[in-house]
Amino acid sequence: MVAVLAMSAGCEPPIRTAPAALWSASPSDGRTRFFAALKTGNHAGLPPIVSALSAEHLEGDRVSTAVLGFAHAWSLAESSRVGNDPTVIESASVAQRFFDTAYQAFPADPRLLGFQGSMMMAEGSIHGDEARSRDGYFLAQSSSVQWPQWGLFTFAYSLSTQPPNSARGREAIEALWKNLESCAEGRAFSRTSTDSLAWFSETSRSSNPLVSRACGNQPVAPYNTEGFFAVFGDLLARAGNTEQAARMYETALATEASVSWPFRAAIERRRAQVGALAERWSTEPKRGGLRNIDDVTLFNGPANCSVCHQAN
Repeated sequence: MVAVLAMSAGCEPPIRTAPAALWSASPSDGRTRFFAALKTGNHAGLPPIVSALSAEHLEGDRVSTAVLGFAHAWSLAESSRVGNDPTVIESASVAQRFFDTAYQAFPADPRLLGFQGSMMMAEGSIHGDEARSRDGYFLAQSSSVQWPQWGLFTFAYSLSTQPPNSARGREAIEALWKNLESCAEGRAFSRTSTDSLAWFSETSRSSNPLVSRACGNQPVAPYNTEGFFAVFGDLLARAGNTEQAARMYETALATEASVSWPFRAAIERRRAQVGALAERWSTEPKRGGLRNIDDVTLFNGPANCSVCHQAN
């Protein structure tokens, strides 16, 4: 069934209208609590929120079904905050099922397809199931075609744990360059220059909601721009491209919003130590241990989601 879905989804053209923001739907107890936790980085507060969202899901609230998928994805993504809890691997399977159900209810929302694919890729990695990872890869890729400004980042993030100089590792970096291009709206920029790309922060004021929602800072992701460049910097630094990594870190730190960014100091340390990062991150951390933000890439550490979404 997944293979059929992957093939049919791959035929979908780019969307023309941005799907409704999940946080802007009519309030519910579970959704209100989830987005409050996301804003404050309260990962430890997820269990009762998941319970509330689950009750709303059982009542047929498909917006809460989608948010429930994101809650389980966050639980998995930042599991290194709490250390050795092997049961967290179940979150990948649970999240993808909720994203699947939500996507069937909202087939015009490629975000749900992209996250379903991402969680399937995580499942495949956890269980050594290459077929599962492959099916997830094509779903995430399809999402990137349907909404490039949004889906290319999710696609790249899903590949970001691959070895940096492998085909998939290089594909992750290429997807982020294409993401920049899709957000640029005709602005010219060089992939080799060392000039800051600070113009990217202007995308939050774009008249095109497909751009402003995905590329710029928004209420649910107040540091979306800064997080994008921090993640891009990590991918480039890990691959040994220190010049461009420094450029991305500098861009993340050059925006007006970055002054109040909770992760500013961590990215300043990355910029200052950029030449040492490839060696520092050359060994993948073992699953299940506590991790310090400086010792791992963002996509392997305790700020996996919070780097864009946490405001205080």
